[in-house]
Amino acid sequence: MKKLILALAILTVSLSGCMEKEKLPSSGEIKNLMTGSADNLSAYSFKLSDSQTQSIKDLVKNNITNEYNRTIRSFQTVVDGSVDLARKKAMADVSTTTTLKGPAGSPNIMKSNGTEYNIGNTTYTIGNNGNWTQSKDPTSADALWAEGRYNLIKSRADAIKNQSDIEVIGSESIDGKDCYKLKLIADNQAYSGTIYNMLTSVLFPFVPQVNQTDLINASKIETMAWVEKDNNLLKKYKHTLSITIAPNIVGVFNLRNGSIQGFNQSMKLVEVSLNADSTESYYDYDKPHDIVVPEAALTAAISG
Repeated sequence: MKKLILALAILTVSLSGCMEKEKLPSSGEIKNLMTGSADNLSAYSFKLSDSQTQSIKDLVKNNITNEYNRTIRSFQTVVDGSVDLARKKAMADVSTTTTLKGPAGSPNIMKSNGTEYNIGNTTYTIGNNGNWTQSKDPTSADALWAEGRYNLIKSRADAIKNQSDIEVIGSESIDGKDCYKLKLIADNQAYSGTIYNMLTSVLFPFVPQVNQTDLINASKIETMAWVEKDNNLLKKYKHTLSITIAPNIVGVFNLRNGSIQGFNQSMKLVEVSLNADSTESYYDYDKPHDIVVPEAALTAAISG
């Protein structure tokens, strides 16, 4: 019996050592490593996906159907692209889908596709009509690319670095890459301001009024980032937001002069539900793609 107890004790100690939790770096360490790695990046590929659904429900029932009218709008954008920072070349395929569903009838669906090339300081674009256009920036290619506008990983790393509250919550494998997982915690004031601006946009030209506490309590927001351990480059960024609220409508924008015409009393006219989801994925770091502009684009007339 004593030998058995001793064996179990040894096994327990051994397992506890093997299961010791990984020591994670601090958020400050990761942020500094991210920006440094992004500065030295020469090429990458990316996929961006952004979707938003807006649902507006009348709070007064329809006299005929005795039901609440509801209008739903949804927008989805997908961008696939590659960037060669060293050779000042970039390209992206963009597809968008907009769906509008009113209280009655079939939904109206609109789709569009386009491709854009950025070579030096020249942009080549093709739209749904199949025609290419090109435009030349008066700024030199060296100065234009030095601004960092084409280094999306750098831009996102800088934004994360400036985030006031970040928590390193663990490790996770993304597309076979071992990553640190970060949770970005939004400032309440900035958070509520973002949501209010979304409400204003959805309800335009009506002016909603709702306090910060009600906005925060009626919504949920989550922002996560994954950073590869072996190179400290951003692998994935994900932002989700949802809110359902019936704001007081206090007035309407005067489209002639931009002023606000207030109502005698505020009214709860509609209930608004918003759901937004955006994901950024990055891969093929320092692996330049063969970005070649089609001949038809090269011969297109220069606009502007």
